[in-house]
Amino acid sequence: MQIDFNPIVLVQFLVLVHGLTTGILLLSSSTEARHNFWLGCLVLAMTAQTLDSFFTSTGIYRDHHQLYFAPLFYSWAYGPLLYFYLKRLQDSNFVFEPKHRWHFLPVLIQFLFYSLIVAQSLDFKTWFWFNVHKPLTRYLDVYVGIILVFVYLYRSNEALRLEQLRLRRFIYFLAGFFILAFIDPLINFLYLPATAPRFYLIQYAIPIFTYWLGLSAYFKEKKAQQVKIARSEVNPEHLKAIVKVVEEEKLYLDPELSLADLAQQVKLNTSVVSQAINAGLGLSFNDFVNKYRVEHFIQRLQKGDHLQLTFLALALDCGFNSKNTFNRAFRKITGKAPKDFLEEMAEMN
Repeated sequence: MQIDFNPIVLVQFLVLVHGLTTGILLLSSSTEARHNFWLGCLVLAMTAQTLDSFFTSTGIYRDHHQLYFAPLFYSWAYGPLLYFYLKRLQDSNFVFEPKHRWHFLPVLIQFLFYSLIVAQSLDFKTWFWFNVHKPLTRYLDVYVGIILVFVYLYRSNEALRLEQLRLRRFIYFLAGFFILAFIDPLINFLYLPATAPRFYLIQYAIPIFTYWLGLSAYFKEKKAQQVKIARSEVNPEHLKAIVKVVEEEKLYLDPELSLADLAQQVKLNTSVVSQAINAGLGLSFNDFVNKYRVEHFIQRLQKGDHLQLTFLALALDCGFNSKNTFNRAFRKITGKAPKDFLEEMAEMN
């Protein structure tokens, strides 16, 4: 068997190796990180799609006709897997129950469809490709999968808490990619040669996305393990003293508060204080202090102080030293701009 070798094949091969190993590692994550089970399933599903592209790029399909229409394309699973990954990430108490199985009925249909076609003769597969799959079912494969991703991303976006800004950005990134994937096959004949794959964006971008997703998950898991080890080394008395002095003395109201100032208050070395906040609370010093400032700002809003003072004046009273710093910290912690937060608060009341 002769394999057609080119840079795309090399990238796809690396993705296959990395996707397979990363997916298996994620499936075997600790019970504290069971959200990674769903991410592992997603990586493996995307890796299977990459294998389909790899067989095409290398000529394996050409030399082994019995593999045509092998059940490797699980695009209808991406939406549900993303949803349960984000749901478990948001709620560590979430349990997958039998009633949730219906979410994967579409991908079961997809699997059975390809399992049926792959068992047919080459003559039937050839006829099916030109008369059914190329003009119709491959579009259903892609577009139903994309629509399901949109549906489940919307559900995930509605369910996420306000402070989970990083997850919202992840959702927006995915939505942007799949919007392009939805539009591109309809117009790419305008700028691609006739021999180019109709779904080239999905064929070539999914492997790169899979590689990035696997790497991100791997390093995130390693970082979580390091933080867990670091937290076990934090002196709880030190952390308790730091939180106590900040809350009781309201040190966060001082816009000039520094790590050295806080260390002096608790009579500890700056590196000890920094380690206690970083490992014990999972926050940087600035985020730690700004969290108190934002909470104090929200308390002032609830009291109606914004009726007498501007947002900037309130922010300065709460310890912020500039409008930009305040807006950035408020959005990072709440996921909302201050005005949007106030409007939602007013609607709730």
